[in-house]
Amino acid sequence: MHGFGAEFSVSSDDVSGSAEAARIAVFITFHFRAPRLRYLYEVIRALSEFPVRFMSIAIVTNAVDENELAQIRALGAATLEGGKELRILSFPGLEQPFDLTWSHKPALQEAFSVANPAYSHFIYLEDDLRLTFTNFRYYVCYSDKLACHSLIPAFLRVEYNHTKNDIFSSDIPSGIRIDDRPSVELDSFRFINSDFPYMGMFVMNRAQMLEYTMTRSFDRERSAEVHSWWIAERSAMGLTWEAVPDGYTSRYVIPIDLASRRPSPSCYVHHLPGNYTNRDEIADPPYGELRMADAFY
Repeated sequence: MHGFGAEFSVSSDDVSGSAEAARIAVFITFHFRAPRLRYLYEVIRALSEFPVRFMSIAIVTNAVDENELAQIRALGAATLEGGKELRILSFPGLEQPFDLTWSHKPALQEAFSVANPAYSHFIYLEDDLRLTFTNFRYYVCYSDKLACHSLIPAFLRVEYNHTKNDIFSSDIPSGIRIDDRPSVELDSFRFINSDFPYMGMFVMNRAQMLEYTMTRSFDRERSAEVHSWWIAERSAMGLTWEAVPDGYTSRYVIPIDLASRRPSPSCYVHHLPGNYTNRDEIADPPYGELRMADAFY
C-alpha cells in the first residue's frame, strides 16, 4: 500500500515477553479544551490495549472545575480495566499555558525513584498522539541493541491526508537521503537520524530515565542551553541532544527497511488532528506536505 514501509516483526518470544512484562508510568499533557477530549479518548484507548503487567496513566491538566475533571475521569472509566489506572494531576494558575508541558517532571522523577523501582518504563505524550503496543514493542526490541551505540529508537509522527488518501509526515518538510549519514544495521533495518527529530513524546527505560534526570534537558530553564526549541517542544525532547555519538546529529534513530528503503510503520505514531497535512494553506516550512513514501530516499 502506498505510503507504508515494511512490516515490523520480531521472531524472538523474549521481545514480546519483555514488552508484556512492562510496568509503565504514562504522563499526558492535556490543556483542557472540550473539543480535544475526543483525541484524549483515542490516546487512552490505545494505551488500554497494551497487554502489560501494569500501567498508570497521569493526565497532567490545568483543569480544576469538577465538571471538566469528571469528563476526563469518564474517559478512563470507559476504557481502562484491571492492571491500569488513570489519575489526574491539576496545575491551575500557570504563568503561561505552555508551562503545563513541564509540570509533570516532578511526578515523573518520583515515579522513577531508584529506591522504589515500581516502573520499568516511562512514557510522555502530547494529548493527540496515538501510541500503540506495536510502537512499544518496537521500542523494547531495539532499545538495548541500540544502547550499545549510544542511540535510542525514534518515532515518526504521521497524519492521514483526507484529500490525497495517503500517509504524510507531520514533521519532515523535505526528503532525507539515507546513504548520506552514519547508520547501524540491525536485523533487516538500517537505523539513521532524521534531520527533524521532534516527536512530541518519548519512551524511556530505567537506564535512560536515570541519565535523563541528570541532564540539563530535564530542567525547564537549563534545557534552553541544550537546544533552541521552544518551551513545549523542549519538554518532549528527552535525550535527543544529550551525549550524541560522533557523526550523528541526535540520539534518536529511525528504522529504515533495507529492502524497501522506507521507514518501518512500527515507528509511526498517528498525530490524530491531522492539522498539518489537511490545512488549506501551505506553511513555511511545509510541514505535512511530504508523503511518508517520499520522506527517505
